[in-house]
Amino acid sequence: GVALSTMIGGGWGGGAVPNATGMAEFAIDVSSVDAQSATGGVRINFIPRDGGNRMSGTIFGGFTQESFASDNFSGSDVQARGLLAPPRIKGNGDFNPGVGGPITRDRAWFFLSGRYLYAENYVAGMFYNQNVNNPNRFDYVSSGEQAFIHQDQQIFQVNTTWQATARNRFGVTFDQESFCGCTAGVSATTAPEAGNDSRFPLQRFITADWTSPMT
Repeated sequence: GVALSTMIGGGWGGGAVPNATGMAEFAIDVSSVDAQSATGGVRINFIPRDGGNRMSGTIFGGFTQESFASDNFSGSDVQARGLLAPPRIKGNGDFNPGVGGPITRDRAWFFLSGRYLYAENYVAGMFYNQNVNNPNRFDYVSSGEQAFIHQDQQIFQVNTTWQATARNRFGVTFDQESFCGCTAGVSATTAPEAGNDSRFPLQRFITADWTSPMT
């Protein structure tokens, strides 16, 4: 059996997101939960990945930018009705490597992983205000540069597993993350300087599990 090690991934837990490379399984529970859970609703259990007796790794990467997307704005109805600029992708990327192997063969293993991802999207119909930080002006004047929202996430994770006896296995997972949604809340009617930042500069999760089959 595999012990379940729950790490909060959102809601009241903050801006944490799962590190796919560092996880062996995502268990989704849609039924009622017991009193040990702080909230109801759907619960997702992130089960960390163990290393093994052979050094091995995996890597995932993804990237896109503005030029990768087609234009469905020019000549459209919304342009004819006065929208000055459409919502567009500015750029996003995801880099998620992981490697694991033995500390002591048949006895102890490790798995080390990390993740960096970011997303930037232009806001429909909104431009930066050229009067920002000018104490003599309180009016909005478009700079002509389209506003965008930015998010980025950085994750470092290490899992160690110890096979103490044939029936007892112990594991410890250390996960440290940072998240910045800066600036968020920008829209066609909200200028960037009126938006808000969602910053979680340090989130640390340390979980331990013990697996012991009954039969």
